[in-house]
Formats: sequence, C-alpha cells, structure tokens
Amino acid sequence: MSMGIRNKIIQGYAYYLTLTVEEWIDIFSRPVYKHIIVDSRN
Repeated sequence: MSMGIRNKIIQGYAYYLTLTVEEWIDIFSRPVYKHIIVDSRN
C-alpha cells in the first residue's frame, strides 16, 4: 500500500522512518565502508 491521502503527517505526533539498504553485504565486505560504520558507532 502506498502513502496516499489517508496517510498524512500531522504536526504534534511522533513518527518513525525505516530504511532498506540494498546489496548490504557490500557494506561489510569492503574495509572502507566497514570503518565508516564502525567509526560512526563510537
């Protein structure tokens, strides 16, 4: 179901956002990407 007229963001309410990373395995297999993830956790 796509976001339509019934699903509006109204001020004063809490919302959350979820994201999906495609081809996520590449993030952890390349050292440069792994270090970015690890360093951002500290």
